Amino acid sequence: IFFRFPMPWPCALLVLITLLGHGEARTVYYQWDVEDWVVDFLRPTITTEQLCVGREKGCGGTFSKTARELPFFIPQDHLKPAQLANGMYPGPLIEANEGDIIELTVINNLRASGTTIHFHGLHMRGTPWNDGPVQIAQAPIMPNTNYTYRFEAYPAGTFYWHSHMDALQQSRGLKGPIVIHRKEEPFAKMYTEEMVIMVSDEWRDPESCFKIDGAMPGNPVCSDAKYASFNGQWGDGTDTYPYPLLTVKPGKCYRLRWINSGSSAENFIITISGHNMTLIAVDGVPVKATQVKSFNIHNGERADVVVCMDQDPGY
Repeated sequence: IFFRFPMPWPCALLVLITLLGHGEARTVYYQWDVEDWVVDFLRPTITTEQLCVGREKGCGGTFSKTARELPFFIPQDHLKPAQLANGMYPGPLIEANEGDIIELTVINNLRASGTTIHFHGLHMRGTPWNDGPVQIAQAPIMPNTNYTYRFEAYPAGTFYWHSHMDALQQSRGLKGPIVIHRKEEPFAKMYTEEMVIMVSDEWRDPESCFKIDGAMPGNPVCSDAKYASFNGQWGDGTDTYPYPLLTVKPGKCYRLRWINSGSSAENFIITISGHNMTLIAVDGVPVKATQVKSFNIHNGERADVVVCMDQDPGY
């Protein structure tokens, strides 16, 4: 894995913050437009600018292999029918402080499917009807309608949201990160910046990876993974598919919020060449700071580590 790609993580289409008073909770507003898309399944919405970071002059030009294709220029064997929030993969970041109120309006513009959103790891204290599982917590948000979720940002930590309509919508792109900042962060002095990294397996046709159990797609039947993406990008070092990069500065320490949002792949083992990591949180819960060379994250799990850029370039 090559870490360099800049990720001022794209936020939702609309973010409005209303302060209720000093020391009191605030309300954070988001609005998402959920639509059908056609994408290259190995780099669904990565911009040409992102793909060309650190590459030679001319990258991303009209005839460059790195330029992001329009749907009718994507090779047939890479075409994927996607379902995205605000045209982004991974989807928009939900970010708030512990105890804030999050108000999210989801507008369903899918052609022929209802949808719901589940907020994986959040407790929904007092608002169980906003938890998202279809026909359990709520009815589906049908096409050409909208629904507003309103709930407390609790507990603090790293989480993620995903569609809970069926197993396929998440695999088609309806998922994204959640960061709830703790009122008193016990590890604040260990780092100066944060980054979110979502990992996932990628499939051109995720429907083929699920057998039908009753009325809904169920258990995965594909191999664990052939392609793994980092923040929505797979790479092999070619001009068409450059390696995912994460931009860092020498001497700085970063909190990396890792999220496994995979479908068929059950486990990722994460290492960073030439660097130790300090594990500080698992599934949103602070742990005793422990130095590790690698860690595992299974589907739905999150791990927060601190990494200091204290090695020579090349590691």
